[in-house]
Order: sequence, then structure tokens, then C-alpha cells
Amino acid sequence: MKTLFVALVALLFAFFLGCQSSITDPETPEYTKFSGYAGENPQTYKDALTSKYPNSIKLQGTLLDPSHRLNSYAEISGAVRYGIREVTGGTTAVNSTEFFKVRPSGTPDKKFKVDLYVDAELKGGCTGHNPWAVKKAAEQIVTVSSANQSVIYIQKSFRVKNTCCAPLDLIVKFEVNGKELKLVSMELKVVEGWDPIATEE
Repeated sequence: MKTLFVALVALLFAFFLGCQSSITDPETPEYTKFSGYAGENPQTYKDALTSKYPNSIKLQGTLLDPSHRLNSYAEISGAVRYGIREVTGGTTAVNSTEFFKVRPSGTPDKKFKVDLYVDAELKGGCTGHNPWAVKKAAEQIVTVSSANQSVIYIQKSFRVKNTCCAPLDLIVKFEVNGKELKLVSMELKVVEGWDPIATEE
């Protein structure tokens, strides 16, 4: 009887040990420091970005830095990603701009949504300071009217991060031409209500 009991305990012990790592146990994915799970493909996020912002405009050049003394400049590099799609139905938009283009008379007006994402780095400001950065999305609704043939411009303001002496906005102006954007101008402006650093004499 004692031998039977010891054999039964040994059998139960072996059974429980075998069940601890079963192939039927559900696998729990580990969280990463980025959004999503470790097992997910980062290509998915890239595809989502590309579908909303399929086009790109390169940002490169030198901009006047109004937050420092005269003749201070900042080098900008990066890109504006954008997408333009027709909006159907009654959508409510935060910003609406009239976009006029030559159309046959009697054609109803059409609305388009312009999605923008600016990803830029600026090197300027105080020495030893982190590079300034702009990483922000924006949108604009434009209306195509057959009644007028004017060109439309979109102007957007993006806050620059990591500035050292005064908060700055990057002002970017685009010309809308069908489903394409053309960069017209870009400049840095001190945020309203702030004074730039005193000019050295």
C-alpha cells in the first residue's frame, strides 16, 4: 500500500511538472517601450503613415532666428509629409479655406482635406543646447469652387520644441495645386506675447 501511495504521488508530481510548460498555454506578448507589442511588425506603422501622408516635401535651408541678436540663423532639415483626399458628406472641419481652380461652369463645389505632418530639426540658438525640433500634424479643409479662378495658399504654424531663449513657431506656407502642395515659404517667428532676447550693442 505504501509503495502504491509513493508511486501515485510521483505520478501526480510528474503530471503537474509537465503541465507547467504546455504547448496549449496561451502566449502573452511582451510590451515594448514603443506603442504595440514585441511581436508586431513595425512596417504596419510605416504603412499607416504612408497611407495618410503619401507625399513628401523636403525642408532644407537657413532661416532667420528672431529669438537671438540680429543676424542669427538656424539651419533646418527634414520633411513635410502630406496627403490630399476628397471629403464627401457633411464633415465638420476646424479650419476651412476656399480653394479656387478653373472648373467647367455649373460644376458643384468640392471639398478636399489636406493632412500635413512636419518632421524637422533645426540647428541654432545657444551653444551646447539640444537641437530644436518640430514633430506635429495638422489638417486643412479646402473648397474647390468653379466660380473663381484664384490660386489658394495654406499657411500653418508649428511650435518648435527645445528652444532656448524664447518660444518660436515655424510658419510654413504652401500653394495648393490639385492634389499637390508646393512649398512657398517658411520662417521662424517669436510666439506672440514674448520678447526676443535683447540686442547686443
